[in-house]
Order: sequence, then C-alpha cells, then structure tokens
Amino acid sequence: NPAAWLARGLAHLRLNEPFDAVRCLDVAVALAPGREALLFHRGVALHATKRYAEAAADFAAVLERAPDDHDARFNRALVLLEAGDARGAL
Repeated sequence: NPAAWLARGLAHLRLNEPFDAVRCLDVAVALAPGREALLFHRGVALHATKRYAEAAADFAAVLERAPDDHDARFNRALVLLEAGDARGAL
C-alpha cells in the first residue's frame, strides 16, 4: 500500500531520519511510480540526505506531470543551487 509507505516516510522525515524516509518512500514510489506526491516527498528526503541529483530528478518528474507545481519548482531550484548548479536552477 503506497499510502502506508508514504505515511511511514513522512513520519521519518518529521523525526529527522531522512535515510529511513528515503527507504520507505522508495517502496512507495515502486508501488505507485506515477504519483506526484510520492515523488515530491522522496525528493525532499533525498535533498535532506544530500543526494542532490536524485532529488532534482524527482522534482523534475513532478514538474513533467504538473508543470505549475510551484513547490516542486522551488525545491528543484534549491537542490540545484546547493549542488552548485546556479544556471540549472534558473
């Protein structure tokens, strides 16, 4: 059940356990690969673990499905800036 894995992942994020959150959200995404919310929250968790390229890819996948998602656009830019890609963040 992807919703259960999402809930577990979010709980780990709230507890400042981003590595555990990524593991849970990986399962959720595997069960429902097209769900934007799962990709978005996994991107947040990946960002917290400094896996910038993977986080940016998740936010980009959200934007492919929902181009007007301002939260995904902001988070993708933030991740790219932290990764040293100021041009890509624009």
